[in-house]
Amino acid sequence: MAEGSSGTNFQRILAAIKSSETVEDRIQLFTDLGCVDLKDVSDSDYASVMNCFVCMLNRSILQAALKYIDFNPSSCLLQTLTLGVKASIWCAKHLKMTLLSTEESQEEEHSSVFYQLLLGILRFSESTFSALLKFTDFGDKELMDTVETFILEALNLTKDSISDAKKIQSFGSEILNVAHMVIGAVVKLCKARSELINWEACDEKQLRLDKPANVGHAINITKCAIEKMSQIGVLAANHGGNSVNILNVSWKGVVSLLQIGGGRFTEVNVADIVVALLALITEPLKVASEAWSSSLNETISITEAKRIFVPVKFYLINAVKICSLTENLLKCASAVITELLEETTLDLLLSLLNSDKLKLEQKLEVLEWLFINGESHSGLDGLTLADCNLTSINDIFYSSHEGMSKARILTLGQIVLFISFLRYSIGLDEDMKVAITQKLHWFLDILVEEDVYCHMLILQLPLLHGSGKTTELVWQPMFTSLLQAFKTFMIAISLSTAWVEFESFLLENLFHPHFLCWEIVMECWCFMLRHGEMQMANNIISKLCSLLKLLASSDSVFLPSSSFRKLARSICLLLTYGAQSMVNEVYMSLVGDGRSQLSLILSLALFMEGFPLDLLTDELRNTAIQRITSDYFGFIDNFDEASLLACSSGLFGIPVFILSASLQSLQAGLSDIDARTLKFLVSVTSNYKSTVDKDAALSYDTVSGVETDQERFMFEFRTFLNKEIALLTVAPSPEQLELLRREGLMLKQMVHKISVIAKEKEGCQNMEVDDKNQSNRKRKLPDGISRGVELLKNGLKIISDGLSQWQLNQFDTNELHVKYSTQFSLLEDAITHFEELAGSG
Repeated sequence: MAEGSSGTNFQRILAAIKSSETVEDRIQLFTDLGCVDLKDVSDSDYASVMNCFVCMLNRSILQAALKYIDFNPSSCLLQTLTLGVKASIWCAKHLKMTLLSTEESQEEEHSSVFYQLLLGILRFSESTFSALLKFTDFGDKELMDTVETFILEALNLTKDSISDAKKIQSFGSEILNVAHMVIGAVVKLCKARSELINWEACDEKQLRLDKPANVGHAINITKCAIEKMSQIGVLAANHGGNSVNILNVSWKGVVSLLQIGGGRFTEVNVADIVVALLALITEPLKVASEAWSSSLNETISITEAKRIFVPVKFYLINAVKICSLTENLLKCASAVITELLEETTLDLLLSLLNSDKLKLEQKLEVLEWLFINGESHSGLDGLTLADCNLTSINDIFYSSHEGMSKARILTLGQIVLFISFLRYSIGLDEDMKVAITQKLHWFLDILVEEDVYCHMLILQLPLLHGSGKTTELVWQPMFTSLLQAFKTFMIAISLSTAWVEFESFLLENLFHPHFLCWEIVMECWCFMLRHGEMQMANNIISKLCSLLKLLASSDSVFLPSSSFRKLARSICLLLTYGAQSMVNEVYMSLVGDGRSQLSLILSLALFMEGFPLDLLTDELRNTAIQRITSDYFGFIDNFDEASLLACSSGLFGIPVFILSASLQSLQAGLSDIDARTLKFLVSVTSNYKSTVDKDAALSYDTVSGVETDQERFMFEFRTFLNKEIALLTVAPSPEQLELLRREGLMLKQMVHKISVIAKEKEGCQNMEVDDKNQSNRKRKLPDGISRGVELLKNGLKIISDGLSQWQLNQFDTNELHVKYSTQFSLLEDAITHFEELAGSG
């Protein structure tokens, strides 16, 4: 060894150790260091040397182990993993100690050596993870446990390194790069272990209790990776732009591992992960909202806006993807997003649309971007709607909904946003209210598509109700939310210039062919009549009645889908929400004395569409009922074959149709019209029997098979009227329930008979013999069967004679006779069928 002071030799050997590249050179230098006399070395230098010595020694050991695992990993896998666990624990402990050390030069030298060791341990972990991909089966439980511990400690060290990277100025960027590689290697390993498992063969009980070793191992390492990477993702988000790569790889790793798990990692607290993401979304939005609202006169740069919204979009995409894995979680997350983001987001958007810094054309362009219908109509220079790439927007809504296209999911999102616009429209300026009103046509156009309106009817939305401390979150059907939003919008624009545009929208869609759109339009009309000024409501109804008179015709009155009938239906619906004076005025205007042909047509259309006769004043209602019944009686009393043949108009029989449509309001007076109605119906049917064959089915009682008479016809007609009343009565009487019960019993017997016959036929088919010689041979049945059939036929004839005699001697309606007749018909069918079987035998 060269001559010199011990301190000089110490420093020289230490520098040589730092610069050496091979393990052999360092071993020799460590040997030389042991020969140095340390009496001239200070305590601080000695401590620094020892720290450096330990770090360099550990670094050399790791380098040697890394070379060996690349050469022959299977022979030393357990030892290598154990070394990695100890190295990660030791390094994480000394990282905190190093950061707390002083700024002295000796400590700086030690820190430099330590950070090199930290990088070496992280690289060692990444290489070990890559080497583990070569093993398809770890074999024993000890090795699996060691792998799980190694992953845990390696990710702990990675998280601590990322957390303190800013404090390590010269090594910070390099540490972040290596940490990125470690996270990517862990994701690959977890995916590989999961792909080796036959998840379909593992039932729910195995996943919860008796998991096989390899299944439990895959779940444990994936669970650990998901939890640690979500923590790293939050950490990287708080570090800002310096950790963008870490932010990206960590959250994408969390999403991908949860997706390959398919919901099997039940021990992972996914709700906490989603809450963490939502916190990352809400905080910058709240800060931006407060800052921008307080500085409306200051210009906000595009860079500043992107700095806020680009990360928000990234967090939102990942939150939606995670939530889509579980329906309950998605519903919970939707509620939280609504509670935290809806008001803030809409405030930002509405502030933009109300801003004086934007021209009207620019505001309209924003609306086009939000509610695009597939075409761009931009008159602005520069960036237009056609230049926008909606792929990233699709990704927000499209995650695991394979049954719907990306465009359709985006459309549903537009509908939800449009509903929010209507709900918050009270804060819009006049120009924006007009622009939103003009977008109502676009809104109805997208509702008519089948896979849109069906979701409108079944989906629910979380909505905030109340304000301040009384705000609460409730779930409502999407269609209910839409109707409420329309009503809110009507109130918001009631005193603005947009109201004229809105009235035109309602009039233009009064005959909308789609049922859901028509319901929306009519709900708006009804809301207007229910809460609007009386003069406005009367003017609207007056205009609609004038239009109804123009559309009236004898042909369209019998077509339910005609514009005339649709308008009559709309007017009758609106009148149920109007004042009594309005109902009286409409009746007198359209029906009047009911003598003209136009009045008859209008009266028929109104009553067939449910005119609210009960809402008229008592005097006018009684007058209307008397007119309906008197017109009916006048028609049937004067009805004969000559009048039937002489009338070629389609209006023949209108009094009958009006009476039939008004049965619910006239049920108290049904007994008064029975006798005359019977005479009229007998006359009609007599005229019809003259034109059909005597053996026609209409000439006979369908139950007993005998010729009908006036008494029987009257009974059947009264039964029909009773059934009509039963259908229109809200609270059925005991007699009506008994009638329905008897009919249900008869129906049950008929169904039973049909099923018995079907089974017998099936049994006969199964008994057929395939043999060619047997198929043409007729079997001879025992004499007892033939003799029994003859006795049954004789008994059937005797019963028939008795029923006929009973019917001749019975002058009033007897329900017992009807029951006997019904049972006789069933017995006759059964014996006839049995006779056919006996004859075919």
